[in-house]
Amino acid sequence: MAKIESISDFPQNDLYRGFFAQNPFVKECIKKGQLSQTYWQGKYSNNSCSFIDMGKPGRKEKVCDYLKSLFEIENDIFDNKYKMAVAGDGWEYRRISTLHSSSLVALLCFYSLSKEHALKMNIDGQEIEFYESLFEQKNSIGKEGHNSNMDVVLIGFNKQGESVILFLESKFSEYLSHGKYDKISDVYDEVYYQLTADQQPIDGLEIVRGKDMWSISAAPHRPQQYCQGIKQMISHYQGVQKGFIDSAEDKYDHIYLGEILFKFPEEVDAKHNSYNSYVGLYKQLAQKLNSINTCKKFKVIETSFSYQDVLKDFDLDTNVREFYAL
Repeated sequence: MAKIESISDFPQNDLYRGFFAQNPFVKECIKKGQLSQTYWQGKYSNNSCSFIDMGKPGRKEKVCDYLKSLFEIENDIFDNKYKMAVAGDGWEYRRISTLHSSSLVALLCFYSLSKEHALKMNIDGQEIEFYESLFEQKNSIGKEGHNSNMDVVLIGFNKQGESVILFLESKFSEYLSHGKYDKISDVYDEVYYQLTADQQPIDGLEIVRGKDMWSISAAPHRPQQYCQGIKQMISHYQGVQKGFIDSAEDKYDHIYLGEILFKFPEEVDAKHNSYNSYVGLYKQLAQKLNSINTCKKFKVIETSFSYQDVLKDFDLDTNVREFYAL
């Protein structure tokens, strides 16, 4: 089976059953034959659905136009933003076609920013208007050929006319998964040694240096956690420090690093309370990173953003707002 012909064909997990299966936009897509099982590594998956059947030839070149048609996007700027969003390791065009893609939610929600269509956000008690968005922006982590890829970068000004750049890591459903993250390269030695100089920086986690690599895991007798998210934020911190601040600090008055999460209804996340758990871990990490940061212009935002809060008053495309129930 490839095409999804009814809700009964949906993956049997909390995300698809508890969120997507209840969604009017998704139900209409099924009626029109617009959903299929995700094609990945040569076979169709029972755990994921896509808006386009990537198992058929010639689909790579059609993804952008298909998404524009599906979500009824008429703004021509989308094409350029889509090219940014899939300009990574070569597989982004496949990932971005899945219903649960964190790249897709970021692209659909932030692509349209302009001076005429600015997004207002409150950061550190200041209202900031962001008028430009970039996707999959690379920051060197200090070793040739090694980069931190930021999902979203927003550029704007505060009310004092000071320039602001915000690096955002986007999470859709990733934080619902838990487990240890190991084999973290020694290229991150400096920041990990700083983080762990006094004690374990995050209550509930263990950050440990092995023979030649680092690992992040839940502390003994503590619930499993989304350790990969913590690792990614540490990598982005190093990328902003070494790949951006060292070369472009003078271009902006304020430099921020943060994270934006999609918050699911209780029936999706009730079992593990993963959202609140990860938000708590992230806050501890951000506080610790700020304590070792020496750049006065740079700050890690200590409170996670949610798509629901950030976009509640923003003019999204109608089908985008309906699909994500925003």
